[in-house]
Amino acid sequence: MMVADHRQWEDRSAAFGNAPFRRVLAVPLRVQDRVIGVLEITDDEKSGLFDDDEVRLVSLFADQAAIALENARLIAESQRRAHELGGLYDTALATSSVLDTDLLLARLYEQVQRLFDPDAALVTLYDAEADDLRPNLLMDDGQIIPQVSGARIPLSASAGGLIGWVVRSGQSLLVGDLTTDPLPVERHTFGRPMRTWLGVPLMGRDRVLGAISVESARSHAYDDDHRRLLESLAARSPSPWRTPALSGSSTEVERVAVAVRRQRGDLELARHGTGAE
Repeated sequence: MMVADHRQWEDRSAAFGNAPFRRVLAVPLRVQDRVIGVLEITDDEKSGLFDDDEVRLVSLFADQAAIALENARLIAESQRRAHELGGLYDTALATSSVLDTDLLLARLYEQVQRLFDPDAALVTLYDAEADDLRPNLLMDDGQIIPQVSGARIPLSASAGGLIGWVVRSGQSLLVGDLTTDPLPVERHTFGRPMRTWLGVPLMGRDRVLGAISVESARSHAYDDDHRRLLESLAARSPSPWRTPALSGSSTEVERVAVAVRRQRGDLELARHGTGAE
């Protein structure tokens, strides 16, 4: 797209109403059939259209820039995935033979802290006979809150809050901004105000065993990738309250280890292919 004189352009944005530039050239940043951005060139001195040579030169630069940006994105994605798989491997390895509930939860929280850097985290178990929740581990700003130990919360919409909704529904829940986004139930506040909330169920063979949640004081701190990661972390965390068929095993550890090695190999190939160090 070309604009001969931006000052006279009827479609110009009000945000750039007093911009000093005159002529404008915008070319898409393309990767195969996808447009990943726009490169815009402005001229503060001249008005009129850019000539063919100028358009060709800017287009060639845009093509190279698009390739470089896409390669950087792929490397960052590979690094993120390798980091996540490494966390899953560490979790499977650290918890595969743990039978003590408190030790298991402590190790699980260590991995959650490393992968999500939450400002608060909660692990709660569901007692089906009593139909209530038993908070087993509450962390706020890196500190264990001992007051929740032994507490029981009725599994109702009014008392259970967001984590109760996760247990009742058996579904994950991601809230990007607790102050503006609609909530399925009323939220209960513990400690300082939070903005992002993510919770996933801890599943047994055919039932919900509890839930784990992470919170951040920043809005939109977590996304769907974090949700999938927390779901994987919860699914790969063996526990003394699961049946033996669902608890961790050397097979699970080995499977995740293979995935880690494969992802790290892909990352090295991506780096060598792009010349990145």
